[in-house]
Amino acid sequence: MFREILKRLLLAFPTLLGVTLVTFLVIQAAPGDPAELAAGVPRAGADTGRIEARLRAFMGLDRPPARRYLEWLEKAATLDFGPALDGEPVMDKIVRALPPTLILGTASFLLGLLFSIPLGVLGASRAGGLLDKALSNLLLVLYSVPSWLAGLVLILLFGVRLGWFPFQGWRSPEWHEMTFFQSLLDVARHSFLILLAVLLPGLAHDTLFVRQAVLEEMDKEYVQASRALGLPERRVLWGHAFRNALVPVLTLVGVSLPGILAGSVILEQIFSWPGMGRLFFQALQGRDYPVIMAVTTLSAFLVVAGNLLADILSVLADPRLRRHG
Repeated sequence: MFREILKRLLLAFPTLLGVTLVTFLVIQAAPGDPAELAAGVPRAGADTGRIEARLRAFMGLDRPPARRYLEWLEKAATLDFGPALDGEPVMDKIVRALPPTLILGTASFLLGLLFSIPLGVLGASRAGGLLDKALSNLLLVLYSVPSWLAGLVLILLFGVRLGWFPFQGWRSPEWHEMTFFQSLLDVARHSFLILLAVLLPGLAHDTLFVRQAVLEEMDKEYVQASRALGLPERRVLWGHAFRNALVPVLTLVGVSLPGILAGSVILEQIFSWPGMGRLFFQALQGRDYPVIMAVTTLSAFLVVAGNLLADILSVLADPRLRRHG
């Protein structure tokens, strides 16, 4: 298994390289002239041709595509993604968008683990019972509802109708004048609705996943043998069934980790949440190619790292995988 992890680690670089190349080619194939779009509507007396020529030189469009890609790749290797179309360094935009996305992603990830594991184990321990059926049906409903629709319902109910929570931005304009605890409370109030919209579908999926993983272990012979030996049901459930179900659960954890920094494009736009998802959406709208390339590359890196972490966690959790490695 260790050889498999090493193999995937060696494949990570060509995978990332392929993602950047495909993204670059897709951008090049997109219709329209980015320099012309960036120049905007021509004003009276303005030399639009000269403006577009300067923008084309600024964006590197006056050079062959292969040269532009290699130059971008060389700088990206040092995390220098160049300037955005407005002249601001792309990394500055990413660094500014990271805190809101980190808050949202980390909170949804940790709360998802906190609730999905006990709920999944509870459902597996009551499989076929009234509680399990009610819980499973509720989770299926939550999982089937799109997060953007859940977000709109939450805004209309708790934001507009009841006015309990703000739903635009991630903090108040007077945030800098607040004390530390007041600012924490302000961010918590602003993030509550979008956090619910992000959390509920993922929580439903993860709970059903844990339930199924534990159920598969409950049907195996070693569990029946543990019960025959008179071990307490709680020990059989948590000490044996859940422990052996950790491998698929840890795989799920590793695959979910990239979501902490990836952001949610639609939800962040709906809630005006200034995170990575909204940054990517605005870059798509404005054809801001440097930002699109940077966000796509970082997202691909997180996915590769998450899959690799899932493999490592699986090896640590299951000694049989270490022996086979």
